[in-house]
Amino acid sequence: MVVYDPDRRYLGLCVSLEDGRVRVVDASDSSIESRLAAIEALREIGRPKGDLDAVLIYVPKARSETDEEKQVDPFAFYAESGAVFPRDDGDDYLSLCLRAKPDHSTEVRRVFAGSPSGPPFSVIDAKAALHCTVGASRGVKLQLH
Repeated sequence: MVVYDPDRRYLGLCVSLEDGRVRVVDASDSSIESRLAAIEALREIGRPKGDLDAVLIYVPKARSETDEEKQVDPFAFYAESGAVFPRDDGDDYLSLCLRAKPDHSTEVRRVFAGSPSGPPFSVIDAKAALHCTVGASRGVKLQLH
C-alpha cells in the first residue's frame, strides 16, 4: 500500500502500523533510500516462508494522477500493483472525519471551516468528546480502514 500525504497528516498513523509482519517505508527524507527499502520489502514479501506480510510506503506528496506524473513517481508502481490511499475523493480528510463522526457533522464542518488544511485528529476527537460530555450518548474514535 502507498499512502500519499502532502499535508503529512498520516505519518504518525502509518509509522504506528509497523510491526514484525508489516514494514513501513517512509519516503520523507530520502527518495533513493526509501526506493531501496521498498524494493527489499517487496522482495521479502515474495519469499516463501518470509517474515513479512505487507509493506506500507508513506510518500509525503500528492498522489500521481496522470500517466506522465506516474512515470516520474518512483512509488507509482507499488500504488498500481497494490493499494493506494487516498483512493478517490471519498478519502479526503473532511470525508473521513465526517464518516468517523457522523453524529457530529455540524461541529466537524465548523472546525474545518476555521482551518484551511483541516484540524489535527486530536481536535476532531476533542470536539466529539466535548459534545459527548454535554449530552451525546457515545464517542467514536477516528479510525482509518
